[in-house]
Amino acid sequence: MPATLPAREFRSEAEMRAFTDQVMELASAGNLKAALDLVSEAYTVVPRAELEAMTGQALLQAPMVEGRFGNSLGHEFVKEEKAGKSIVRYVQKFEKHPVGWRFVFSKPADHWLVNSFFFSDTMAEQL
Repeated sequence: MPATLPAREFRSEAEMRAFTDQVMELASAGNLKAALDLVSEAYTVVPRAELEAMTGQALLQAPMVEGRFGNSLGHEFVKEEKAGKSIVRYVQKFEKHPVGWRFVFSKPADHWLVNSFFFSDTMAEQL
């Protein structure tokens, strides 16, 4: 497998939003691996090995998150910001605590690319 693959290009903000909605649907349904795999397919600025390591760490921590915060109850779109890059924010709702997700897209030419993504139980970092 190559170290990096061509990044997925999004031609519109609607395509970006549909992509992030799909990622959040998977994560909220308890399928974190599929959600992170989908992001990894689009996000190839970072070498594939680093993305796989990050996914492995997240999957190891998932049972602890569920044990601490309870079951996932779904997600909500929070906001989209534009400041040179488009930043899309979501909250994944658990029974006891929310987890914030942030997707950052950049537009180097006529298309958008996933520049970075992040999720954390520290809500102050997300909102």
